[in-house]
Amino acid sequence: MTPAPDFGFLSRIVNDDRAIIFVRDADGRYVWVNDAFLADLPVAADQLIGRTNREIFGVEASRGWESADALSMAANSFVITPEELYDRQRRKWRKFLSTKVAVTVGRKRYLAGVSIELLDDSAIQYERKLAEFRAYLIERFGEK
Repeated sequence: MTPAPDFGFLSRIVNDDRAIIFVRDADGRYVWVNDAFLADLPVAADQLIGRTNREIFGVEASRGWESADALSMAANSFVITPEELYDRQRRKWRKFLSTKVAVTVGRKRYLAGVSIELLDDSAIQYERKLAEFRAYLIERFGEK
């Protein structure tokens, strides 16, 4: 007999972390976000769900994200991309590393993503090396 899944454990993974986790539909509208996303954004959940990045952050901030989103949806594989957001409250640019993947549930397509804020330059250097290594593996072995 298979034990029942521990959804409490899953909830802790998703909500007890600093990583921002989200799911958007094929049109870019948010359908779900974790607690860290809401804690980091001056928008309540009921104002966020059903809206796009353009509606929340503006056209300029959303351009780079939309390119990565389109690539993820087309590639049907994980796409890792650096992203930036200007934080008006803190008056500074914040850098994130995001991993996104397209998923299909029934006949609907969604984009699931995890974003982690890069807090210092050493993290950026590490992620560049990781991206170079990933590119090498793809070149050598192909995308899987």
